[in-house]
Amino acid sequence: DWRVNTMRTESTELFFVHKNLETVRSTDTTDIKVSVYVLHDGALGEATFSVYSSYDDEKIAEEIEKAKKKAEKKAEKKAEKKTEEMFDYAIANGVNYFDTAPYYCNSNSEAALGHAVKNFRDKILLSTKCPIGDDTDAAKYRKMLEQSLTRMGTDHIDFYHFWGISLDKWTNKIHTPDGPFARALKLRDQGVIKHISFSFHDVP
Repeated sequence: DWRVNTMRTESTELFFVHKNLETVRSTDTTDIKVSVYVLHDGALGEATFSVYSSYDDEKIAEEIEKAKKKAEKKAEKKAEKKTEEMFDYAIANGVNYFDTAPYYCNSNSEAALGHAVKNFRDKILLSTKCPIGDDTDAAKYRKMLEQSLTRMGTDHIDFYHFWGISLDKWTNKIHTPDGPFARALKLRDQGVIKHISFSFHDVP
């Protein structure tokens, strides 16, 4: 989103026409400022920049993009602070199980959760999920797990779910020789996954 603010100011310039004669010219100037707003997880970030008469459309678009990035950073910091406050309160009041997924909150949930609980990691249980697509094999399962570990800033996940699966996917895609489930068992033995979990989305 963006908003244009116009600020009209008056300035004076002093000119010496002759060594014994002074003249003052009054000039009007218009200063155009554009405010860019970014909403991120309920937090609002704002950045403002000036537009000059020499700017063409390409330059204005460039300045808007710069302001957008600044506004995003401000909004992210506000959202992180709010998230940390919520988790501090939850943990202080006995909550110890936190669930997330790669695509929650515009794909920001895992990173936000990991950042919020980094000082309490040994006191809580983290749960996240692995979406199973038609191209998901053992290697991709491992890669998605590693990406989640990186985003959450941890070396293990307490509950790692096969996410949104059906009986058909379980039989023909997951529970196959050298498939994702076989890889999950190895990762559990290595301590990277503490509990192998399932989220079924299927007909009765």
